[in-house]
Amino acid sequence: MDTLARHVTRVQQGDPNAYGEIVRRFQDMAVGYAYSQLRDFHLAEDAAQEAFVQAYCDIGSLQDVGAFAGWFRRIVHKSADRIRRRTRDVIPIEAAAETPSPEPSAEDALIDAELRDRVLAEIDRLPPGQSAVTTLFYISGHSQREIGDFLGVSVNVVKTRLHRSRQRLTERMVSMARDTLRDRRPSRDDAFEERISALTQPMSMRSTHYVYGVEPIDGNDGWALMRAAAAGDMDEVRRLVEKDCRLIHAERWYQMPLHFAVREGQAEVVRYLLDQGAEIERSRAGVYSTEWALEEARRRGYEDVREALTSALRERYGYDPECADLSHAVRDSDFDEIEWTLAEKPALIRAADVYGATALHRAASDGDLSLVGCLVDHGADIDAERSDGKTPLLVALTAGPGNLQQKLAMSRAAQRRHSAVAGYLLGRGARYDLTAACVLGDMRRVRGILDDDPDAGSRLGACNQSPLYYAAMWGHEEIVKLLLACGADPNRPEKNAARGKALFEACAMNHVAVVKVLLEHGADPNAQVDSSGSCLTIAEYGHPDEAPEIQELLRQYGARAAIFTMAAKELRAALENDDPRVRGDEEFVKQVFACGDTVVLELLLDRYPDVVRCLPVLGQKYPPSREGLEMMFARGFSPNMCDWLGKTMLHLAAAENDVEAAEVMLERGAAVNAIEAEYRSTPLAEAAKEGHVEMADLLLERGADPNIPRELWARPLAWAVDARHESVVELLRRHGAS
Repeated sequence: MDTLARHVTRVQQGDPNAYGEIVRRFQDMAVGYAYSQLRDFHLAEDAAQEAFVQAYCDIGSLQDVGAFAGWFRRIVHKSADRIRRRTRDVIPIEAAAETPSPEPSAEDALIDAELRDRVLAEIDRLPPGQSAVTTLFYISGHSQREIGDFLGVSVNVVKTRLHRSRQRLTERMVSMARDTLRDRRPSRDDAFEERISALTQPMSMRSTHYVYGVEPIDGNDGWALMRAAAAGDMDEVRRLVEKDCRLIHAERWYQMPLHFAVREGQAEVVRYLLDQGAEIERSRAGVYSTEWALEEARRRGYEDVREALTSALRERYGYDPECADLSHAVRDSDFDEIEWTLAEKPALIRAADVYGATALHRAASDGDLSLVGCLVDHGADIDAERSDGKTPLLVALTAGPGNLQQKLAMSRAAQRRHSAVAGYLLGRGARYDLTAACVLGDMRRVRGILDDDPDAGSRLGACNQSPLYYAAMWGHEEIVKLLLACGADPNRPEKNAARGKALFEACAMNHVAVVKVLLEHGADPNAQVDSSGSCLTIAEYGHPDEAPEIQELLRQYGARAAIFTMAAKELRAALENDDPRVRGDEEFVKQVFACGDTVVLELLLDRYPDVVRCLPVLGQKYPPSREGLEMMFARGFSPNMCDWLGKTMLHLAAAENDVEAAEVMLERGAAVNAIEAEYRSTPLAEAAKEGHVEMADLLLERGADPNIPRELWARPLAWAVDARHESVVELLRRHGAS
């Protein structure tokens, strides 16, 4: 297999690094070929960029890796053709010399510029075949054989066309053509390759100080580790982890390097990361949980990955699938079943489920003192830690509904039950740490711990949350003051909160005095908590009548409306006033899409086109109206724009059954067989997952292939069968799906 074929294979196997090599190899060729069609270098770069993105999305469908060059050339051709059809008033090459320059040129420079334009014009007048060969030969420096492979013609044809073009051009023109075209080649610097790279690496991770989880890291290294984990590049994985072990928990939208390795079946990487302490439940919100990892490994047939995960669970938490029997008995308060189960298998008393939770964790969460006592008497580990770090004591102290309104409405009786369980566990010798003391408001215990270890208040505890967060949530003002006096940072990143969670929780629970103390100590009034809003919004959500007092206090310290609350008028003002939040903030792009105001959308597209380069991950991912979509495409945005994992607009429209939007995208050249990276889904597979018959029918009619990708588990039919969407199954089988 030659070098190019190896690179293509590596990309198909999930290694984005290999795609950088492909971009470097073909960037000059792509721009040169597009220029031979468009006669404009700026448009040629746009066409080449769009073609590289589309090729990255579609490369999984390429069966013959050795045919990449010709396959990619066809993509460039289609991209250039789309741009030619949607672009108006392009300045012809013959008129380029007449275009005013922003700075006056010296007479000699002007003569040279005019001559270069004449040379390009002469190349443009060559027959199409000769023009393309000449442009590729002089812009890229590729061999005649490579040019032939790209164009799909023999070396003799390339030689003949070059010979004939040289006969039509004077010797001086040939020399000028070589210099002029090479001055325009993308490989003259790294700018073009960086633009392509930015379409796959999340912009937020292009930073040496990236915070998404709980530790600031070099985002470039975090992304590199994710890519290396996906590609199975053990040398690179080891190098990066040895450089900074915190990278094992680098995170982007709930996914870490371990998730990438699981998804791609890289068992050796999975074992290494687990050995280094990687913990899936450290994820920001646990969306991609241990249970998810085990199920994905099973579904994709990665038994070695599944065994590596299971082995780590056994070693760390005493995982035993039969623990479920005991947990069910505890859930049902069935003491007879508990006694029978433990008599049959006594070891289950210390066994855990896939989350590291024991039966005692379950009983403590339910606030059932009798069950807790029964399990402790049978030898349950009173200080066993779940994968999130919580002991049964902490589970009892922090148990309750996750929804704020439900938490506020939690009955006094339920609170007393959980307090009784906590007291019982402490009486039986449970470890009484700083987190527990902050929840209980035990100032004496907190002071004692801090006297022995002054830095304890600055470290994260269970669930990667700070002692300050727990004290603020429960309104223990004096403990909050003590922690702050000992150096606790209210803006220390913690789980779900890149700027700290203490102020947010104090606002949510309407603890006005605590809010004031935190603000006086520098807490960020604009801090947000993942999927839960801002300090301003959570105060109103939890206590609509009392909220104005806290909201006014927050505004005095600089709080302002969160992006997700901004209406069209506010979004427009932010754009017109060059609000820093506009640049690179996908939340802002999502909100502009969602507001549905085409004036605001037009302003965003015209003033800040770069921030729309990558689709938002959550919320509104593309303009909801036909007019908005047409506006984007008319301004040269690709119908194959995608998010950080390669999911295109058409994928998203298919999942939402947005037939009208899908039709617009397809009319504008959306790739009907694009394959995204996370689940290898095509748009047809997205429709099949959700049971959208009309959408599936449309995609099949427009050329969707029901038998890609190569992995059987990822094909549309597999998704439809798993979800029991019989109508879609029947439709797919009529179209030859296997």
